[in-house]
Amino acid sequence: MPIPDKHELAIRRLCHRIVDGVRGGAIPYDLTHDRLVAIAEGREEGAPTPVRGASEHAPKHNLAEERQQAMERFYHELGLDGFEIPLPTMGGKRVSNREIGRRAQAGQALFYRPATSDVSYEAFMQAVGQGDHWTVTDEDERAKITWEPAETGYWFWAEIQDSCPRTGTCWNDLTSEHTLLCLEEYMIVWHVMRVLENVLLDRPTWCWLRTRYQTDSGSGALNVDEYDGRVIVCRSGPGDLSIDFVNAGGRVSEVVSL
Repeated sequence: MPIPDKHELAIRRLCHRIVDGVRGGAIPYDLTHDRLVAIAEGREEGAPTPVRGASEHAPKHNLAEERQQAMERFYHELGLDGFEIPLPTMGGKRVSNREIGRRAQAGQALFYRPATSDVSYEAFMQAVGQGDHWTVTDEDERAKITWEPAETGYWFWAEIQDSCPRTGTCWNDLTSEHTLLCLEEYMIVWHVMRVLENVLLDRPTWCWLRTRYQTDSGSGALNVDEYDGRVIVCRSGPGDLSIDFVNAGGRVSEVVSL
């Protein structure tokens, strides 16, 4: 019986925590190694007994296809399914299991953003229950946002740690070194994690976006966090972009190369 996506990712996150604990000295290496080997070989009490030859005949998991199907279910269950989601590919080939595993170890996962003509920001926000957000309803304030419409749909990698990485780094430094998530991408990432993983990102921290916001004093930027199960979007002026806020960081966005 295949492992559901949410269980597989939960196991991956648990393994990452074990590795971090071993590296940091909080968990003894010898004990951890021996126990994990015993479980893998079916010698640990309570561990499933491996069936001889089962691995030879078991179908190989295609993680790219599984992610494609998970994203299809996500949009379908929102009632946003009038478009096709292609396999995530790099160089004309589907993204390999090895690459997805390597990215998972780095705290990244794949997400799909449909073309704006297929799913507008406003339609997406309505579907996830945030249609009353100011970024949807306030036309004067919306006009100050530098929107990034997508001519075609695309896959992108995004960081999915519960707390925002790179805290204590100002927006100016973050954007000079990295490509941060834009507002449209962040909403997808946040709600996919909420629905598929039951995880609410940025509860203890807040996250800068690359999305610019025009103020009377110049060009600022948007930032986001979670409150009461919703995404909160805040507006910051140009003077805030050089401040190293202790609880503010940024999540990197990387479009999957075609």
